[in-house]
Amino acid sequence: MAKRVYLLSEARGLSRDLLGGKGHGLAEMAAAGLPVPPAFVVTTEACRQYLRTGEVPGLWEEVRAGMAALEGLTGKRFGLGEGKAPPLLVSVRSGAPVSMPGMMDTVLNLGLTLEGVEALARATGNPRFAWDSLRRLLAMYGEVVLGERPEVFEGMLSALKAERGVGTDAALGPEDLEELAYRYLRHLEARGTPFPLDPWAQLQGAIEAVFKSWQNPRARTYRRIYGIPEDLGTAVVVQAMVFGNLGEDSGTGVGFTRNPATGEKGLYGEYLRNAQGEDVVAGVRTPEPLERLKGYAPGLYEELLQVAERLERHFRDMQDFEFTVERGRLFLLQTRAGKRTAQAAVRIAVEMAEEGLISREEAVMRVEANALPGLLRPSVDRDQAPRPLLKGLPASPGAAVGHAAFTNEAVERFHAQGLPAVLVRPETTPEDITGMYLAKGILTARGGLTSHAAVVARGLGVPAVVGAEALRVFPGEGRALAEGVEIREGDLLTLDGGTGEVYLGAVPLVEAGGEAGGGTRLAPGGGGGGGPFGEAPLLGGAPSAPRGQGQRRHPRGRPKGQGLRGRGDRAMPHGAHVLPGGPPPLGAPPHPGGDPRGGGLGPGAPLLLPEGGLQGDPPRHGRPPRHGAPPGPAASRVPSSPGGARPPGRGGGRGGGAPPKAGGGPEGGEPHARLPGSEAPPPQARRLPHAA
Repeated sequence: MAKRVYLLSEARGLSRDLLGGKGHGLAEMAAAGLPVPPAFVVTTEACRQYLRTGEVPGLWEEVRAGMAALEGLTGKRFGLGEGKAPPLLVSVRSGAPVSMPGMMDTVLNLGLTLEGVEALARATGNPRFAWDSLRRLLAMYGEVVLGERPEVFEGMLSALKAERGVGTDAALGPEDLEELAYRYLRHLEARGTPFPLDPWAQLQGAIEAVFKSWQNPRARTYRRIYGIPEDLGTAVVVQAMVFGNLGEDSGTGVGFTRNPATGEKGLYGEYLRNAQGEDVVAGVRTPEPLERLKGYAPGLYEELLQVAERLERHFRDMQDFEFTVERGRLFLLQTRAGKRTAQAAVRIAVEMAEEGLISREEAVMRVEANALPGLLRPSVDRDQAPRPLLKGLPASPGAAVGHAAFTNEAVERFHAQGLPAVLVRPETTPEDITGMYLAKGILTARGGLTSHAAVVARGLGVPAVVGAEALRVFPGEGRALAEGVEIREGDLLTLDGGTGEVYLGAVPLVEAGGEAGGGTRLAPGGGGGGGPFGEAPLLGGAPSAPRGQGQRRHPRGRPKGQGLRGRGDRAMPHGAHVLPGGPPPLGAPPHPGGDPRGGGLGPGAPLLLPEGGLQGDPPRHGRPPRHGAPPGPAASRVPSSPGGARPPGRGGGRGGGAPPKAGGGPEGGEPHARLPGSEAPPPQARRLPHAA
């Protein structure tokens, strides 16, 4: 019978396909002498067998043997504290052969029980930490394994803070967290899914839940987007816990060996003091840049610099690594090839070749041809831009204009109507993958440059601004507040993922790579990336290609040199871009009309509306009715601005200033239909009565 559980010391030299990306990276780091907590890996083959048959004979005996080895390496007993030693607790994490950030499940602090809490409090001298660890486990296990909605636990936490009159989790004392843990326990029992107080039952439930998470809807959607095979399965990494929430000398962070947005060489990343790893990645708190460690933990910063250099030289690629600091001691929890923008991909490949890390031939192969149009993303026209409404962190470059959408369903509704959307969330979660893929831009109130929203947006090539702390989002009410200004579903927003600025209304964009003098000004359009690789839709031909290149094919199937405004442009058939089952896989044949995500809704692309426009109440700020009908078979082409006519004196093509020909569209063809509200002046901020 094939072995299905490997300690890290046994896994060196085994394939990524068997160990998964996370397990393979940990085995390589451990073999290189880097500080990695002890762990074992349950292979992808075990996952595939479990998904086929519902059981893996002999697996749990191998898991128990692996746990016994961890007990020997750590000097602790799983789930049981002995004397002054705390109990051994573990994390259970997914790890597919191909990176799928956040798409599958994780459980931390596993093995903790009510008796274990007392042992953990004795061993650490920190009862608050012990009860905080249990309430985190109950919430994670309740969601991942027992199927409860995360907002139920968040609601109970918010209710307790309101009862105690405090505004933050940190203000809750040990007695408060003990009360919260018992509320979680009582709730899970009342719903018929009691939390198991046997550590071994917890472990089996968590491993099976991670196996099953390979088939969850968000993971399946992500695989369709990126063309990842369905039959790979995920490995499971069971690793001894290290704790970043033991006090101010502890913390957690994410680092990149080079800037994933620009490609600049040097340590880049973020750190949260007194926190666990999921706090950074989930974006529930906005961390601080790693640079600040120089001020209060210079030794740790220097150690991270050395780690980054060793990782990059070992793996010969830019690395994205996660780490925890437990009472001043550094531990590495994961490393993988970092997701990067098209600009960063080119710079990293060139500079690594110059440094001798890779050959020139490898450098060429590192940059996918489909990613190159992403170098030509538009930006906001500074000459015509008003004062920004908000400023956040520039997480993924490019500019986008779209209608505010606060849920996945709202993004899908705009998409079905042929309208660009900006997904606005408190923070994104893996459940938002469909909305993130279909949106033209992403805006979050919380989270940092290494949060889920930032990492996934860069991988998708979607402009994103995160950590806009002046923004308060109420998804259930379909609105947000920013500096006393109300934003409602459907209001037009413009965001610039290169500067972090967000504007109310549609702001003109400037095409990258235009003529001397700062590029070509465009009418406000969808902007941003046009596809899974972040392609910028072509406007009047590829800016970097000389005229007359005729019929060379663009990756999306349009003749190069014609673009979205040339004669090769055809209106998309009704429904052609609305695909049953979700977004298409990479490598699928081009969809009629261009990009499957937005139907070619980049700057300068036609938007599709029913004849006569959308019906309903007159929209504010170019906002369509909340439940407007999707376009009918006889859709009309309208100007590229989703919120109004072109700015005075600006044409939509490369030449600029000439207005459209009378009585027709860009080429004197069919007349433009107007988007509702296009005759209105630029939007005025709506301030609430109490706002200053």
